[in-house]
Amino acid sequence: MEYKVQLLSYLEQLLPKGSASNTVVIHSETPMTIADIFMRLNITDDLANTCLASVNGNVVPRNYALADGEVISVIPIHYGG
Repeated sequence: MEYKVQLLSYLEQLLPKGSASNTVVIHSETPMTIADIFMRLNITDDLANTCLASVNGNVVPRNYALADGEVISVIPIHYGG
């Protein structure tokens, strides 16, 4: 299974070294959930609580089961104005 993950804004600093732009490709022998992706990228629960996960343009919960080839965007929620 292969997943393309985009980390936006300040989350880019969590990408592994050598990642192109704001994107990393994650490979897994078994299906993953958004929570699994967060764990793989060392996104803590506290940080995850301040983010939205979007799959193919739709916001999904952390227990969303990913299909092979899906594109995940992790978007921080900004407060204030």
